[in-house]
Amino acid sequence: MIEQGVALVPTLTGAHLMLEVDAGLPSDLLARAIEVKDVAFDGIQRAIAGGARVLAGTGAGTPFNPPGGLVTEMTLLSDLGYGPQRVLAAATSWTAETLRLDGLGKVAEGMIADMVVLDGDPVEDLAWLTTPRLVIQDGGTV
Repeated sequence: MIEQGVALVPTLTGAHLMLEVDAGLPSDLLARAIEVKDVAFDGIQRAIAGGARVLAGTGAGTPFNPPGGLVTEMTLLSDLGYGPQRVLAAATSWTAETLRLDGLGKVAEGMIADMVVLDGDPVEDLAWLTTPRLVIQDGGTV
């Protein structure tokens, strides 16, 4: 992956939430979900430790994984060894670079102005991203 410049975009949130939500799932399904989560989380930790580019994505819309869960995914990646600063890049500038989306993912002259204004520092606590004070998209307030 590293040699070819391939990014890993895991979807950790679905398995994580499946185990967090009391949905009355059969015990054999929960046991399998634990196995899958453990194997996936271990593989992602090894990819991070090995220097692979891991991006933040959610697989939103899958069971137990409604849209709007990117911060949960980012927190899980941070906890697996990426840390908040790298996971912020994984959700913004690195994703834009990987997808070759010029003009996106960075705050700089000539870039498209998509930003959020927060009441706290997301490097200290990613949860600040869940309650933006202001959202600016393409230079205008949303």
